[in-house]
Amino acid sequence: MLALGADPTRQDGGTKTPDHLPNRGRRGPRQLDQAFDTVLDPFTRHLTEVECHSSATGQTYAKWARHYRRWLAEAHPGLAIDAASPAIP
Repeated sequence: MLALGADPTRQDGGTKTPDHLPNRGRRGPRQLDQAFDTVLDPFTRHLTEVECHSSATGQTYAKWARHYRRWLAEAHPGLAIDAASPAIP
C-alpha cells in the first residue's frame, strides 16, 4: 500500500517534491533548507523529549514548518521568517 502523496511510478514509493517550491532540486535541500533545519531540529526534539509528543507529531510539525518557509520564500522573497506575521497575505 502506498503512503499518502506517494508516487506510484517510483519503485521505492517516494513522494515527489512539488515543482513550485523554491530551493529544491533533485540533489536535495539547499543551504536555506539546511539553515532552517538547524533551528527546526531543536524544536522537534523539544516536542518529543519535553512535551512528550510522539516522534510522528514532531515530524509533522517540522514538515508543515518547512512548507511554510518555502512558501514564504517564494511569495515574499527577501522577507525573513521572523518578520512574517498573519497580516502578510
